[in-house]
Amino acid sequence: MSLLHTVQLSNLHLVLILINNFISTILEFHFETRFEHIGQLKDIEEAITTQRIAVKLTFDTHINKLFFLNNLGVSLQIRFERLGLLNDIEDAITVHYTAVELTSDSHNDKPLFLHNLGILLRMRFEHIGELKNIEEAITAQHTAVKLTFDTHVNKPLFLNNLGISLQIRFECLGLLSDIEEAITAYRRAVELIPDTHAVKPFYLHYFGNSLRIRFEHIGELNDIEEAITIQYKAINLLSDSHVSMPVFLKDLVYSLQTSFRGKNRSLIQYADLPVIIEKAIITHRKALELIPDSCSNQLIYLDQLASLLWSRSLFSDGFDEEEELIITYRKIVKLTPDRYLQKSICFYNLGCNLYTRFKRVGKVNDIAEAIIMYRKAVELISNNHPNRVMYLNYLGESLLAASVNDIEGLQQALAIYTQAAFTNTGSSFMALRAAMSALDIYKQNSILIVHSDMLNLYTRIFELVPRIAWLGLNISRRYEVITQISDAVGDAVAYAISTSNISLTVEWFEEGRAIIWTQILNLRTPLDKLRAADHHNARNLRHDAYLSVEERKTTWIALKHFGASEEIPRKGVLLDWDCIVQPILNLITEHLNLQSAQEAHQLPHVTWCTTEYLSFLPLHAAGDYITAGGVKASDIVISSYTPTLTNLIRPDSIPVSTPSILIVSQPDTPGQYPLPETTEEANVIQQLFDPSSSQILHSKQGTKKAVLDAIQRHTWVHLACHGKQDTKDPSNSALYLYDGKLTLESLMSSSLKNAELAFLSACETARGDKDTPNEAVHLAAGMLAAGYRSVVATMWPIADKDGPKVAKVFYETLLAERKVGRNLDVAYALHVAV
Repeated sequence: MSLLHTVQLSNLHLVLILINNFISTILEFHFETRFEHIGQLKDIEEAITTQRIAVKLTFDTHINKLFFLNNLGVSLQIRFERLGLLNDIEDAITVHYTAVELTSDSHNDKPLFLHNLGILLRMRFEHIGELKNIEEAITAQHTAVKLTFDTHVNKPLFLNNLGISLQIRFECLGLLSDIEEAITAYRRAVELIPDTHAVKPFYLHYFGNSLRIRFEHIGELNDIEEAITIQYKAINLLSDSHVSMPVFLKDLVYSLQTSFRGKNRSLIQYADLPVIIEKAIITHRKALELIPDSCSNQLIYLDQLASLLWSRSLFSDGFDEEEELIITYRKIVKLTPDRYLQKSICFYNLGCNLYTRFKRVGKVNDIAEAIIMYRKAVELISNNHPNRVMYLNYLGESLLAASVNDIEGLQQALAIYTQAAFTNTGSSFMALRAAMSALDIYKQNSILIVHSDMLNLYTRIFELVPRIAWLGLNISRRYEVITQISDAVGDAVAYAISTSNISLTVEWFEEGRAIIWTQILNLRTPLDKLRAADHHNARNLRHDAYLSVEERKTTWIALKHFGASEEIPRKGVLLDWDCIVQPILNLITEHLNLQSAQEAHQLPHVTWCTTEYLSFLPLHAAGDYITAGGVKASDIVISSYTPTLTNLIRPDSIPVSTPSILIVSQPDTPGQYPLPETTEEANVIQQLFDPSSSQILHSKQGTKKAVLDAIQRHTWVHLACHGKQDTKDPSNSALYLYDGKLTLESLMSSSLKNAELAFLSACETARGDKDTPNEAVHLAAGMLAAGYRSVVATMWPIADKDGPKVAKVFYETLLAERKVGRNLDVAYALHVAV
């Protein structure tokens, strides 16, 4: 009995081997013919049937079980790619999971099984949009890469496909770490494979695209320049007749277009590209003439021809390509089966070209058909697909373009834009654009206004701002982004004001200003978290913003109209007084029952937190300077400024009993014009302090290292030197010391635990940038960000001879107040000094 059983098992083993060999032959034939017109589906059907039998009859412990499972999974994948049957991809994933579970980490084929599993999971994600699939794919591919030596022939393949999956997740969720890791994986794959290898151009192509994507999100010029170089190399390694050449050319041209956008760059160095593109177009046109309509290869050539025509349009006016592109995309849409994942892209591309022609020519039929195409593209794409928000945006835009004097059309556009605004995958810029477009429709058509919907859209804008001006961007790029969205933030605050919702106004006012400085120090605390930590302060922030008085009552003041915002800085302090300052101070006087004359130490303290172009006005100096004995703001209140309301709720520091001061004077900084008065200024200040609590770094002593070391030992610092504001990258703003620039980035990296007061005795150190008026782009705000609780700075040039006088009275007042037990009141001391 035992002998018979052994013979039967041996025969079964032989049968299984024969079956596997038969399957391999079928698959080999299939791979050779799968893209030809007559795909013999019966071959793959027979392969799957036979492989299922082989898997079923083989014990898990049998040496061939893993290979049977892998081959079955590959066959199911092939049929899924041909027929789009979801059951096939589900079965293939199950089969590969089984293969992975049966394989130890030390097995030579474990990385391959993990890699194949990752590919299948990624395909499933692309088909139905479940994020967990791309997460699982990345996990499997990570493990495959980890288990494979760099010298293994499959390591570049595993790295490249890991990069693809990471890039897809980045496009969905926008996590900078994903695109960074994808680039690292692509770069390593390229490094591990020689230029002579047939797949090298494809790895270069993926690598170049990832660099361009990072450039589009972060704005590093090195990325787009490297992308173009890499994509150019990929094209040079590929033969002109290669089937992938049109796609390579299109992506290179797109990178060039991205690089040129907004810049006047020359195409001379790429003069060979139009020749290559034109040659490829002629070749594809001839091929299409020879291919029958029923041949599946026609779809491939049409798609490539469309890519080439689009590429050529960059080097021409685009009109000729426009007509041919529409004809080509019509054919592509007609020939592409609905089950293909790419069908939605086909509809979208046709819609874009029809919409472009409508904007140029104005054909009503074009916009009507474009709307239909965009709708079909949206219908075929999963809710989590990163392209969905883009498709919805263009559908909304086309509906709006077609809805002149059509309320129903406007309502449809509103609904689509709103849907796009609340899409959580894909481009946050697109979501913001949709929210702003929907709000524009409301503002231009009051009959459609639904206040709850508008409130939700404005709230959504504030949810999107941190994603758009995210910490992953370099600072100059973040300021560029802030400039683009400042109008949306301002509109939100204006809307909250119009609804008399003061609490929301204050919240949005704070949320939308000085975004980047608060990111730099991580000072931005969401109001909900703040309320949980300190209910009293959170309540005060919301309800004491417009007018902060002793009763903690919020009062709204309607200011007079004073013309276009860009004219404000030119109209002078009299206008500031009549239109802005006097109405506010009148209300303060009324609330506090102030007498017409007050001693300086009895004056109330007003902290100004301004927005837009009001940020450039010297409100503290406003007054009637024409009438003899005219009232001025300084007669009624003591003024100070804050870049954000958040600064007002920072916990009070406990002043040290005896402050110590560092005085830096730079009368002869190399490369700068002389400041001889700074020597006297430093001496005057030092005479007010005990020698044990003061230190002067004069001229050559004032090096970057010396100042950085000393500044950590003193609570106060007085900087009498030149300064430089960098409005593009404020962290690069600097003080000029004897041996170079001391940047704010360096200061913020220091441990300034006891920092109380910084006095910037230089010109215009509190003047911002006109392009980002809601951002505190000046040295004074930078010193606050570095840790100082109070900063004295100037909004305009001052005479050199006035510096020592102001400094002397300022410090005398501060020290006198300290002696009688009063807290540090920098605003009062400055008020007395000036």
